[in-house]
Amino acid sequence: MNNQNAIEAIQAVYDDLYGQEKKVADYVIAHGTEAAKMTVTELAEASAVSEATVMRLSKKAGFKGFYHLKLALAQQASVPKITPSETKIDPKNMSAAVSTLLAAKAADLQAVSSSLDDGQVETALARIKQAATLYIFAAGNTNNLAAYAAYLFNQLGVKTVNAPLPEMQVNLAYQMTVNDACLLISQSGSTTLTTDIAQVAHDYQVPSIAITREDKSPLTQLVDTVLLSPQSQQVTLQIAGATQLTEMAVVDLLIMLLAADESGQYANNGVTQENRLAKYKY
Repeated sequence: MNNQNAIEAIQAVYDDLYGQEKKVADYVIAHGTEAAKMTVTELAEASAVSEATVMRLSKKAGFKGFYHLKLALAQQASVPKITPSETKIDPKNMSAAVSTLLAAKAADLQAVSSSLDDGQVETALARIKQAATLYIFAAGNTNNLAAYAAYLFNQLGVKTVNAPLPEMQVNLAYQMTVNDACLLISQSGSTTLTTDIAQVAHDYQVPSIAITREDKSPLTQLVDTVLLSPQSQQVTLQIAGATQLTEMAVVDLLIMLLAADESGQYANNGVTQENRLAKYKY
């Protein structure tokens, strides 16, 4: 599929669409720029249809799914190709470029601080402390962050399981019980793997926590606790996945809050494990 022809692709199949699908098509054709910035849930609400209808329309237009349609829309001329801070970076002026980018990252962290709900953070911590096993799931390049989180939670004495392959993650999902907890990390909240696993957690009544940038998404509708990790600016292009600073900040926040627990057990576990691992470090 030519990424420059998303609207044309929809128009080409328009006559073959069902009534509900045409509602989505009409909205995207009329509001392509806005649609490129929406989650599947937001587009479904804007079109007054179900999320499944949005997915069907995306596939009928020749895309693997909504995410790919969204990327194609973002690359249309109507959507500016911008840096995360929406500020032009001059690589010839390295000092200014570094200052601008770091200021943008500082703004991202401030956005996380403003978006996090204290009650949700407290609930997430309680779920993690009470869990017999904490299962962490993510997809694609977010798997690295999931592995990082699993390492830190294990170091503090929270029994944590994580696997990189989708098949292994699905197998693990069906081993969860009501005595465990499930942590899902997804920037969009629409990744098929994480939403499928969230559905398993929902069906099996496993306490679930999501770290995500989108407050309206299939994932947030399925989990018990939502920890928002937004960026300060809306980013629609693939470069949005190049940084996981905000998600990592939420993970680090949970780790530091556990380490500060008044019981001292998590901090003590961390020190003990660090001493055990010291001989492997140079």
